[in-house]
Amino acid sequence: TPSVKAGADTLVNNAWRRGCLIFENAPMEDVFKELERWHGVDIEVRDQRAYHYQFNANFENESLVQILESLKFCTDITYAIKDKKVEIYVKDKTKR
Repeated sequence: TPSVKAGADTLVNNAWRRGCLIFENAPMEDVFKELERWHGVDIEVRDQRAYHYQFNANFENESLVQILESLKFCTDITYAIKDKKVEIYVKDKTKR
């Protein structure tokens, strides 16, 4: 029903007040933008294939590294952190 949908949207939209990040089938571009904003970092995507993923996850006060590790676990995305800059890569499956 519309009221249930509106309630769910409100829950997601107000999650930031509780220190929560909620991603529901979020395009990676949106995920990276949110992480930049929440954690005050610059994210540079070094491999455009990273944008081919969508992400479903709920985080409550997790660190940037914890969130990036979740991404790494769920996708072929990997990362490197240098100061306030995060570089995003995609693992090459042919090299094992």
